[in-house]
Amino acid sequence: MTSRYGSLFAFLVLACLIAAPAAADWWYAVYDGDKHVGYCHVVASSANLGGAVVQRFTTVTAARRDKAGQYTFMQTEDRYRSGDTLVYYASTVTEKGKTTEVKATRTAQGFSFTITKGEKVKTVDIPEASFGMVEADEALAKLAAPGSKIEIRALDLEKGKVRKTKIEYVADQTLEAKGESVPTKVLRAKGGFGDATFWFAEDGSLVKRVGKTPLGKVTLELTDAASARP
Repeated sequence: MTSRYGSLFAFLVLACLIAAPAAADWWYAVYDGDKHVGYCHVVASSANLGGAVVQRFTTVTAARRDKAGQYTFMQTEDRYRSGDTLVYYASTVTEKGKTTEVKATRTAQGFSFTITKGEKVKTVDIPEASFGMVEADEALAKLAAPGSKIEIRALDLEKGKVRKTKIEYVADQTLEAKGESVPTKVLRAKGGFGDATFWFAEDGSLVKRVGKTPLGKVTLELTDAASARP
């Protein structure tokens, strides 16, 4: 992804995958500053992988539209988990006609990671790390009270590198989401991906995310299917 908005959306779409409950779906409106530019849809289900029943989390993100009303950025991500263990990951990003595919399979040491851009294929073995920005359930389990902090090793999917990310439990806060008052735990992450603040509901699902990037402030807000689309 080489455009101005490619980097911005590579940063934001990872947040859609950190909701953890077992069987549900969520819709998010995506904002670039104050402008509603797209949506993110997360579906949790069960799947068969290698003869075993696992959890499957599928995220579809679409953003920015051309003059004909077609989205110029589309990403589909699939994450397969056995209990608390990520066993397989795949994503496809299409932006302005160019496609990037990412696949990662768990090994004894960590992950075997392959990224394909056109005719170019890169394969990297990656040590154990969280996938994406942060695993919500991992962070929530370790952060017991406001003021507590942890440091994790998070995987940068684009570059295939592991980076340190610091996470702090900032406060408890009630947000309005889908016409209801939702108690949330506020976490702040700082690391190689930039700074971001997350609001998680009691069940571990993401309610809101605000990320500061070199290209501006990007926000995801939980909503319904109709309101998620710009």
